[in-house]
Amino acid sequence: MRKTIVILLWVVIGGAGLLSIGGACVVILIGIGIGRAESHLNPPEFIFQTDPTPQWSPDGSSIVFGHGDGRIYVASADGTRLHLISVTSGEYDVDISPSVSPDGTRIAYATLRHETGFLWNRSREFEIVTSSLDGSGKRRLTKNQVRDRFPTWSPDGARIAFTSSSSSLSKVISTVNLDGSGARQVVSLRGVAAGVIVSPPVWSPDGSHIAFVANHQSISKYAVYVSGIDGSDLTLVRETSRILYMPSWSPDGGRIVFAEFDEHEFDEERSRTRLYTADHDGSNLHELPMYLRKIYNDSDLYTPVTDLDTLSWSPDGSEILIESSVVSLDASSLLVLPGPGGIAAWSPDGSRIAITARSTIPGVVPRRAAYHYFDVLPPAPEVVLYTVGRDGSDARVLVKQDDRGNLLAANGRPLDNGQPVTTIYFDESGRPLSAPFDTAQCSNGVVVPNPDDNPGLVRDCKTLLRIRDSLGADHPLNWSTDIPISEWEGIQEFNASGVIYILLAGRYFSGEISPEFGNLYALVHLNLNDNRLHGEIPSELGDLRNLAILYLSNNELEGEVPAELGNLVSLRGLYLSNNELEGEVPAELGNLVSLRELSFDYDRLTGMIEVLSILNLDQLWLKGSRCIPERVFEMVGVVYHDDHVGTCED
Repeated sequence: MRKTIVILLWVVIGGAGLLSIGGACVVILIGIGIGRAESHLNPPEFIFQTDPTPQWSPDGSSIVFGHGDGRIYVASADGTRLHLISVTSGEYDVDISPSVSPDGTRIAYATLRHETGFLWNRSREFEIVTSSLDGSGKRRLTKNQVRDRFPTWSPDGARIAFTSSSSSLSKVISTVNLDGSGARQVVSLRGVAAGVIVSPPVWSPDGSHIAFVANHQSISKYAVYVSGIDGSDLTLVRETSRILYMPSWSPDGGRIVFAEFDEHEFDEERSRTRLYTADHDGSNLHELPMYLRKIYNDSDLYTPVTDLDTLSWSPDGSEILIESSVVSLDASSLLVLPGPGGIAAWSPDGSRIAITARSTIPGVVPRRAAYHYFDVLPPAPEVVLYTVGRDGSDARVLVKQDDRGNLLAANGRPLDNGQPVTTIYFDESGRPLSAPFDTAQCSNGVVVPNPDDNPGLVRDCKTLLRIRDSLGADHPLNWSTDIPISEWEGIQEFNASGVIYILLAGRYFSGEISPEFGNLYALVHLNLNDNRLHGEIPSELGDLRNLAILYLSNNELEGEVPAELGNLVSLRGLYLSNNELEGEVPAELGNLVSLRELSFDYDRLTGMIEVLSILNLDQLWLKGSRCIPERVFEMVGVVYHDDHVGTCED
């Protein structure tokens, strides 16, 4: 008998299917909601990362950039026009990481607009798409269920490289033709110490190699790799436990440059950024001798180079662009460009630099309710995109943001806010120095107003310039003949007689106290607390007859207290705690008849009794001192600040 099989399929949107096979019925739930509006789907919990580097068109007339709202824009280089490529109609309309083709006619980017899969296996991941610069002619290159991101064009414009993965962790670099054909895997780190690719692929100028950064999670190390574009010759250039950042090729393709962040979580002052160059095969690895690190203090002063998301070689090969700073290839100087700072890119001819201002939360860019990881999006700066000349001149705003978050063309108005242009120079060991100076320019009317009427201030200008670099500042002081002395860091007060008040506490100085401080005859207040100054206290400080307050605590000063400090007849406060001072307290300090406060905490000084019995103190700090006679504590009218002090024989 011939058996008849009847199959009936009844599909109800979001409901169930009835399958009948030879009299047996099975109910199948269709959970994908065929035909259901997107707004009813559970939105993915994406926290998407954009590549915020601006992209110049080859002719320099336009700049393409991705914004933190998940949209892509094209701005004219003069700031007169702004075009939105990403037309927004739904919550999944997210476009990120644009890349401009070598001929300037198209852009490639990653988008979340497309669903893939069939019926019960539908999903939505980032795919690679290209379009013209006006947003028309969209062409989808990848159609799969993995996450494809960070597209970059080959130099000849024939293929696009991108990262892809089945999760948020990219493990593969692939390439694809412009019509979506010929997709092939170039690099896979699936079996390489749990390798995860953490930077976009960067093509060599001749298109034969790509460079990228990976994180080997199983051994907690970062690595820079170079690979042949056919997947051969995967070369490890550098592997380290420190964070490595996106490499860049030299214009001739012979070398790469990359950055390494040496972070000390509990010791911020030791955190620094290192720059390396190497041949494309990993040989001739060379560290540029530049000491770059962020310094925090009460004034929020810092060197601006840290957390490098991108860097690039200049078109002529003479400089390297690091975020919004320009480094000379011989590592002799760093130019901090004006403005709010951010991620930067050279114009094709190298004459100008485009900068996208960094968002409040760098790297993490949630968008709309579907993608919110934070409850409220952080406010973005008014300046979104600006350009500046290679030398830091002629800064122009191209795109701004209004109070509602809308982006608008700014018509190239002059940039009128942000950090001014600063040049930091480096010695042969990579230690930062301030700009060169000519002390004769202290009389040019720029530094000192009406120099003929302020001879003492002109004298102190010359003295301070000679002192400047001896302090060993990791963030070089801005003392120069290009700006008025009223804008010099740490110079709080002055008059015609000279500088009166200097506040340089907490600057992480690692040099010495110059004897030339003794030439600041009008000085009343000097504060060098909380640095790392070493060497001896110069005896020349005894020449400051007007000095009332001297703060030198919390440094690494050594040797004896100079007897010449006894000449400071106007001194009311002397603070020398937490250094490495030793020897006897000089008897000459007994001449300080005006002294009311004295601090010697944790110093290795002896012989205080004779001095302390003469002084008419109100406050005395001796915490941790090891050799203090008991008679000291019998002094009347002194407030002691100590938990424990040792005693010694008289």
